[in-house]
Amino acid sequence: MIPIELQKNAPRDIQYTNDLFKTNRKKVRSIFIGSFLLIPLMAVLFWWKFNDAVSGVLWGIGLTTFCELFGLALMMNAKKAVNLCQNGLVTMASVQKANITGNTGKYTTADSAGYIFINVIYKENLGRELKGMVSFIGSKKEIDLKEGDQVPLLYLNEKPETFILYSESLGISTIGKAKYI
Repeated sequence: MIPIELQKNAPRDIQYTNDLFKTNRKKVRSIFIGSFLLIPLMAVLFWWKFNDAVSGVLWGIGLTTFCELFGLALMMNAKKAVNLCQNGLVTMASVQKANITGNTGKYTTADSAGYIFINVIYKENLGRELKGMVSFIGSKKEIDLKEGDQVPLLYLNEKPETFILYSESLGISTIGKAKYI
């Protein structure tokens, strides 16, 4: 089902604060806030293991910086997704495959996290078919798509190889890339 905001003709008045991006904002906020917990965690770990809290603080700062850069990259990707939501054409794509990699062993739960990969096939406005994939970090419970499902997809008319997906649990996905078949 296509959300009401996406049923309007482009240009749409959609901002990053829209409900479509709720899941994305939550992940970025978690990364920005959670990464600062690495500093005291590493300090305690280094103090306990090596009796050197200062080195732990320095390692924590380094890891925090890396995570903050990752969060910044997600925010930049979200800006591109907002542009696609505002100016993109909406079509329905067929899900070919949706799976998660990462923590998928014997003790996997619904909260198990990893990289989610969703392969789709869709047609652009000239009728040519494209096959693409979108990937992002998430949990197993976020995958509400399975093979054969129809999912709303947005792409720019001048660049149909770049797209985003929308689903109830995922919200707006990260930018995906496609190729003509």
